[in-house]
Amino acid sequence: MIPLTPTPAQAERAARDRKISADFCALRKDFPAASVRQILRTIASSGKYGLKPEGLKRVLLSTGDIQPVKRS
Repeated sequence: MIPLTPTPAQAERAARDRKISADFCALRKDFPAASVRQILRTIASSGKYGLKPEGLKRVLLSTGDIQPVKRS
């Protein structure tokens, strides 16, 4: 069986996602009372990743750093 290797774009995206996750975890540790939305807006406002808060949320959901909230 041939092992699958990621394309360069996939590898770059995975590295970016790890950086986003690390930034989120650092901000969460520094500001435990801040809401997820506040942290997402802070990261997005830096312009470091070129993503809106919704894009950052998608990344953090896929990495498992945040869990979706079920609404009743």
